[in-house]
Amino acid sequence: MNVELKKTIKPTLILCAIAMIISAFIDYRVSLSILVGTLVSILHLNRLEKNITRGLEDRQKIGGWIFMFITDFILLALPFILAIVFPQFFELIGAAIGLLLNKFVIYGMNLRRKGS
Repeated sequence: MNVELKKTIKPTLILCAIAMIISAFIDYRVSLSILVGTLVSILHLNRLEKNITRGLEDRQKIGGWIFMFITDFILLALPFILAIVFPQFFELIGAAIGLLLNKFVIYGMNLRRKGS
């Protein structure tokens, strides 16, 4: 995994833990959804980095790229599908928050780097 991507995992998990603790007072379903969304987001980022690097090195054909993006789309939809199929365990808002936490960390790190 890329060094820059490794730097985002720890702050993302810390932010996830804080969000889970705060949301645990509201509803356990939101807290569980945040955890699932965050884990899927980290997994997606890891897969995206590996697939794009491998695809550019191997000069992969368009069919390989399409399959990669379809599987990534399904992976990103997984927290929402779980929230729809099992509403007694998961919440849509929590899934969305979990998927976005990694993006907030990456944007924050880039803003801090530009400001320095």
